[in-house]
Amino acid sequence: MASRRWIGLMAAVGLSGLGLIVSCDRSTPPAEKDPAPKQRAPRQSSAAPEEESTGLVSIPITDLTKLGNLVQKQIRDRQTALSTIRQKPDASVGKLAIAFGDMGRYYQTYDFFDAAEACYRNAHQLAPQVYAWPYYLGHLYRRRAKLDKAVKMFESALERKPDSIAALVALADTHLLANRLDQAETWFKKALELDASCAAAMAGRGKIAASRRDFTAAVEHFEAALKAQPNADAIHYSLAMAYRSLGNREEAAAHLEKRGKVAAGVADPLMAELERLRTGGRFFEQRGVSSGEAGKLTDALRDIHKAIEADPKNATAHANLGTALGLSGQTEAAIEAFREALRLDPEFVQAHFNLAVLLDRQGASDEAVEHFRQAIQRDPQYLDAQLGLADLLATLGDHETAVSHYAQAIKIDPAHRAARLRQAVALGRAGRYAEARQRLQEGRSVLPESMILAHAMARLLAASPDATVRDGQRALQLASAVFKIRKSVEHAETVAMAYAELGNYEQAKRWQTQALSVAQKEKQVDAMPRLRENLALYQDGNPCRSPWPTNAQEQERPRQSSFPVQ
Repeated sequence: MASRRWIGLMAAVGLSGLGLIVSCDRSTPPAEKDPAPKQRAPRQSSAAPEEESTGLVSIPITDLTKLGNLVQKQIRDRQTALSTIRQKPDASVGKLAIAFGDMGRYYQTYDFFDAAEACYRNAHQLAPQVYAWPYYLGHLYRRRAKLDKAVKMFESALERKPDSIAALVALADTHLLANRLDQAETWFKKALELDASCAAAMAGRGKIAASRRDFTAAVEHFEAALKAQPNADAIHYSLAMAYRSLGNREEAAAHLEKRGKVAAGVADPLMAELERLRTGGRFFEQRGVSSGEAGKLTDALRDIHKAIEADPKNATAHANLGTALGLSGQTEAAIEAFREALRLDPEFVQAHFNLAVLLDRQGASDEAVEHFRQAIQRDPQYLDAQLGLADLLATLGDHETAVSHYAQAIKIDPAHRAARLRQAVALGRAGRYAEARQRLQEGRSVLPESMILAHAMARLLAASPDATVRDGQRALQLASAVFKIRKSVEHAETVAMAYAELGNYEQAKRWQTQALSVAQKEKQVDAMPRLRENLALYQDGNPCRSPWPTNAQEQERPRQSSFPVQ
């Protein structure tokens, strides 16, 4: 239970979903070399920031007071550098273009979009042959929903650099945002002609196919994109929706469980440069997040510590520190980091959840329950928190309360197979077998192809202590169908249960003996005591009356085994 939730902690506190943060130290992008012969640059008048006679646009005044001191200094230094170059009688047009473009990148980095647009337009006018300035303008316009202008700028960038995969994908994405599917597909195909492994273009074609309701093609494109870029876990959601539209609920549910926040992307040095420009705690935190996402925990810890040094009151940085420490096995230190995050921000939902996970792992169950409850109180739709609390309560024996939280999880995500299975198990533990059967029936109506729920139903029908719930013939049908698809020790054990319920103890003993033999061969030590106990029941002519093992969650994904042909 804890390990599965722990994998999701990176998403919970921000160690996923970010683009690559370039850490190299370059003052300008590679394409921004002096592109023009040395000419005298237009000079800035002391009366106004920009003079109409120069043909340049005025840069709006920016209010920097809400930024940190380091960032204010960073931007003012660039403003001074631009002003200085403009005052030089011998400044070349090319150098002035670079100064305007450089200023624009700083403004864009900190979301001063009007000022950034003015700077890029000036840079583009002064050095029209440079790829970077229309490319940045394209992203700026797209961010502000000026899609036609964005298209024009990306096309201009491609005129200067036709082989830019980043610009091709950006142009295609912009057409897709504008619902111009044919144009989007044309540019995605061009990107794939240059780079057949471009996951972003594959995913884009998948979205186009889905928009056209060609879900078979959508699945093919999304699967290809995921194969090309396995960490792009946001694709799982699109795949789930496509599979659901095809009626394949089993695959839809499987991909929904894997959905994340990392979108398919392309290498984009210019946009990565904007992230590099960030300074102070935010820069170090994001770089640490990027390192953590790549599994470089030592680097992540170093940079997140620097972020905290720069801004000790940044609750998110402390939470990211907790995650990095937890992933590196420093559980006690991670717990303290999350406690500090909550001291700084008691409403920090993800910090409550992550602290609960670690406390549960350390055996501090009562405190873990409290932090799960705190997370749910602040966000009742927090699926992982509902499941985490329900799992912990079930482990502690409070099955009645666990049932209510599983119900909330199912309400949030009706296709969550594990929540439906665990709710049924908790109902059984609470002695409510008839209701467990009813809930499994409801789950199977929503997820008719789910082997997990079919297997759970077979066990309940074969071994429920409540005679009104049992149905040996139906149990045997379900158990045999599931075993035919997935041969595991647990599934063979269920077939034996069904035969025993029907009074056919010879078959029950045969199936149970095979299950025990395979478990011994594969060293499934935890399963063997239960298998021996049930075999003894069948040898004495008694049926099983315990549908699920003590740890029923091991039934969610039984391991495939090498069974003799049945």
